[in-house]
Amino acid sequence: MNVEEKFSKFKVNMLRNNPFYGDIIMKVKFVERGDIGTAATDGKYIYYNNDYMNSLSEGQFNFVVLHEVLHLLLGHCKRHGERDTSLWNTACDIVVNNMILKLIPQLQDYNMPMEKPPKGVFRPNEQEKSADDFYYQFFNRYMVVDNEVIFDEEYQGVKSIEVPDDVIESDFSEEEETEIEVWRKQVIKESLKRNKDRNDSVYIPREMLRLVESKTIAWDKLLIEYLSEVDSDETSYSTPERKYLYREIIAPGYGHEEKLERVWLFIDSSGSINEQTMNEFYTQAYRICRNNKCELNIAYWDTKVTTVYRNIRNYKEMYKLTPKHIGGTDINCVYDWIKENRIKPVAMIVLTDGYFGILEKNKVPHNLRKKTIVLLTDNLTNRQKAEQLGKITYLRS
Repeated sequence: MNVEEKFSKFKVNMLRNNPFYGDIIMKVKFVERGDIGTAATDGKYIYYNNDYMNSLSEGQFNFVVLHEVLHLLLGHCKRHGERDTSLWNTACDIVVNNMILKLIPQLQDYNMPMEKPPKGVFRPNEQEKSADDFYYQFFNRYMVVDNEVIFDEEYQGVKSIEVPDDVIESDFSEEEETEIEVWRKQVIKESLKRNKDRNDSVYIPREMLRLVESKTIAWDKLLIEYLSEVDSDETSYSTPERKYLYREIIAPGYGHEEKLERVWLFIDSSGSINEQTMNEFYTQAYRICRNNKCELNIAYWDTKVTTVYRNIRNYKEMYKLTPKHIGGTDINCVYDWIKENRIKPVAMIVLTDGYFGILEKNKVPHNLRKKTIVLLTDNLTNRQKAEQLGKITYLRS
């Protein structure tokens, strides 16, 4: 069976056995390229080396093709941005391979071969993290030597991972990128709609579903959600149960003393937000913190953190806030200040127009990024850049 016949068989089998992916794959263009060592994608096409693909077993062939299709659908090429290429490719491969591993049992039920290729990055995870999550989890603890990502300590039993090279940085124009983005989302939406009666029995990664979600959670609802997650921890050792003390047993009790203390608003003082909108934002943030028994703190920044207000106690205090602006915008100053002052927020909002300079490498700790809401004032801002800081939403005036 030659490569063309393998492609035809794979497409037909996917269409029959997993129509959600089958419908999509029928619309993807595969192109032979001699300068590609194995297989790769630039976000628009999937390229393959004929000799390499011909050397694979049917199961390995199917795995490699689906692997590249998932890279394309998830927009991994477009989302590369200014990230380190070796680390980004590694993170993307972990995500895609984990997805396929979850699909294998379903495909095998239909007698469709699917097996790991000779090379690949396989680090199964239970939490279904995104490529961004893996990237920032790795960011503070790696170096690249001789085409290998080497970690400062073992990651899931390994010290190093060979860098994959199948996510190609494209040179498409901005107009072409927009067209590709619209196409990707459209084919996913169409396949979801066409196969809605079977989607419950088909594994569809959450990251792919997020691509076609039209709604952005409002910042206030997102903050409440963050605080509710912290509050959902059943117990805390900050307030031990009194009934056990006479027996010299320290059992966990219920309380908020160490859980819901610090919410920080870091506001870009160079932005042009009208006073009414800003006051509404302050008021809503204060109300959420009060209802959740939180301490609200506000800091203004441009090229450094210029003005800080701690533990705001009422509305009147907020209306007297007087931010300073000394010129320029550099987001790195926020994280320098947090580190210097040993700030540990339970939740953090960064209000900015998104034009905040170049984020330094290793600047945002992974655990802090998970607690951060990036509140953008401009919906035309490059989301990819802002996503390095945390969860994106928009300030609605």
